[in-house]
Amino acid sequence: STNTKETEKNKGGFVMSEQFETQNPVENTVTPANQMETPTPEALKKKGNKIAIIAGVVAAVVVAGGVGVFAAVKTGAFLSPSKKVLLAGAKTVSDMGSLGETLKDCVSLYSDEYTLKMDLSMNEGDISMEGRSSKEQKQIKGNLNISGAPSIDFLADIGADSVQVEVPTISDHLFTYDYRNEKSGYLLEMVDQDTLDAVDATLKAAYDNQNSDEFRKKMLKVYADEYNTLEFSKVDAKDFTIDGTERSCKGYQTVVTKENVNHVIDGLETLYGEDYQELMDALDLTAADFVASMREAVEEFDDSTTLVFYLYKGQYAAIDIIPENDVSFEVQFLGGDTRMQNMILLADDEKVVEVQGSNEGSVETITMIAEENDTIKFTYDSDSGDITMEAKFDEESYNFAGNLAVDKNSMVITIDDLGSASEDVSGSITWKKGAQFEEVSGDTFDLGNATEEEWQDLLHEIFAAMLGGF
Repeated sequence: STNTKETEKNKGGFVMSEQFETQNPVENTVTPANQMETPTPEALKKKGNKIAIIAGVVAAVVVAGGVGVFAAVKTGAFLSPSKKVLLAGAKTVSDMGSLGETLKDCVSLYSDEYTLKMDLSMNEGDISMEGRSSKEQKQIKGNLNISGAPSIDFLADIGADSVQVEVPTISDHLFTYDYRNEKSGYLLEMVDQDTLDAVDATLKAAYDNQNSDEFRKKMLKVYADEYNTLEFSKVDAKDFTIDGTERSCKGYQTVVTKENVNHVIDGLETLYGEDYQELMDALDLTAADFVASMREAVEEFDDSTTLVFYLYKGQYAAIDIIPENDVSFEVQFLGGDTRMQNMILLADDEKVVEVQGSNEGSVETITMIAEENDTIKFTYDSDSGDITMEAKFDEESYNFAGNLAVDKNSMVITIDDLGSASEDVSGSITWKKGAQFEEVSGDTFDLGNATEEEWQDLLHEIFAAMLGGF
């Protein structure tokens, strides 16, 4: 019937949108469990929010925890059901296509010293930025050449106590700002103390944040610790199509409760409070603010959601996500050259998203289909490094054409064409090991302690330089 077709279309639409939108707090109320009418698109979207968060939490644990398990054991024959699920998750996501294998080489680029450079050409002009980072020093060098404005070069150096910036286009001065100590100049009349405190705290965090890896490890431990409290049990085997053949797949079931999700949020809130308290105080924020949207979303959850993992030959065959009263989802891993090459997502047994993959020679092609007019097609040639992507959403279309080159010392993304019919971007992004720093120079101008007269002279100088550039 017409109503049925429309409902199917809306289901597909909400799933597609949830894949690409940043998660927002859930604003609407839960559809009552005893509602007998066909769910509205908005109701389906609310349900999708809840499932997406639960699925995201579980997926993060499965991937992160599973990697550790995979490194420790080579077979799941004598593992508990929960460890078998973790190991299967690690093996499933690590069995990547040619692009995934290429990106694995990027792991070697993580180092104490690195350079990240971006050169972009757009309709409005050109932008060039280069960030350099080591444990002791950080620099940003750039050029802004925007249509209708003078070209501006700058070099900013972030040291242990201060920031130094030279902008020769507008001034011969070397601008310095001490973010560790109190200010006494006219800047206090121009900017309120709370704003300066926020700037200082942000700069301190940018320089001192040498433990981001440690923070990520602690965050993953929050997920893993909660995962280890879940009780898994075997369920009846179920048949799924794997690599074109019906296979009997072992099943393992657990239940994720609202309390489990709240425990994870509690752990994240504690971490933010421990590691970023000074920054949050300066920004007039609390750790609770960082997790507020998650807490609001959890209020929309059912009390419990059943998760069933079906495994075949140590990898995922399917995952069922079954809330008490909401739409049930099933992800099927249909396989191919890799287990994740072809997949489908079902909502109440109706297909809403499909991923189709294929390899022809050195070219890998991945197509995601959500609705008749919503598709993303991606190709990667492992021999040449050429990449293309075409995305279509209703009447809008976006394209990318470029190249990816990766070795043990660098990764270079060349952008030949990025944008839509009205906007085109080209350029390159380079990430490489090592950093070469430059010396900043000029007559020092202390932004925090300069007098009102010194500030007025500086503003006149900048104003005259900018006018002369036109």
